[in-house]
Amino acid sequence: MTPQAVDYPPGAIKTGEQVECIARAGEVVARALRCAADYAAPGVTTGEIDSVVRRELGEAGATALFLGYRQGDAPAFPGAACVSVNNEVVHGIPGDRVLRAGDVVSIDVGARVDGWCADAATTVIVGGDTRGSVSPEELDARRALVGTLRSALDACIESIGAGVRWLEVAGRLEDAALSAGLGMVVEYIGHGIGRELHEWPRVPAYRTGFGGDDFVLANGMVLAIEPIFTARSDGVSTCWRGRPTNAVGVSLDGDGWTVVTKGGMVAAHEERTVVVTGGAGGPGGAGCRILTPVELATV
Repeated sequence: MTPQAVDYPPGAIKTGEQVECIARAGEVVARALRCAADYAAPGVTTGEIDSVVRRELGEAGATALFLGYRQGDAPAFPGAACVSVNNEVVHGIPGDRVLRAGDVVSIDVGARVDGWCADAATTVIVGGDTRGSVSPEELDARRALVGTLRSALDACIESIGAGVRWLEVAGRLEDAALSAGLGMVVEYIGHGIGRELHEWPRVPAYRTGFGGDDFVLANGMVLAIEPIFTARSDGVSTCWRGRPTNAVGVSLDGDGWTVVTKGGMVAAHEERTVVVTGGAGGPGGAGCRILTPVELATV
């Protein structure tokens, strides 16, 4: 099936001008995310990280998409960024929690600039002296988790191209986690993005048992891709029928927002907004362009 043979919903394919508008929002998001990640250090609170994001978005004239966001009966989200630590998967509420050396911190930022949205996330490991907080073996495992996730997302992005089915791309993420002995969170998936934060299509980071419709990638399609990998824990059942065999159970914290792993496993989250630009290639190549260019420090 070729992209021309597919009927996409209205607005699913962005014009060149629209893509550049999203790219401007993406630059703002990426800059805020880089500043927040660089600020994560022992003694810093998650609320202070959120303040960095608020400052960067405010100086750029951007609207924080997460601030005041509502879902279900939960109170409005109180932060400009989601800051999730260790076994917190996504939607961590920033506040008084003090970071320690060795903590795994996932930061998620979304913003609207001149009516167009972008969304990105990254995970960092807090530096400093980890003696007394994290064993050398656990620290190595955390570094491997984050490094594997980043490499898997890079490989996924490199395989994007017009005419490719999404689940072929998503399968690379699932295979990478499985081969590394890592878990995956499957309840939270990526999405199309443009005028709104969440648009068509649904964009899973796994192939097995995805309940939504597969779709064919086409030029001008803008997607927020966000795999979430976890460490594995002995004695914790992670096998769900009809889902990836490494799917990890999660639960909602009492604050109505923070999602945690049921087994207490550490989680890592990376997200990029990309646009399909041609045949399968790689970052900066013909296949797609990353609209949230987050420059990452070595794990």
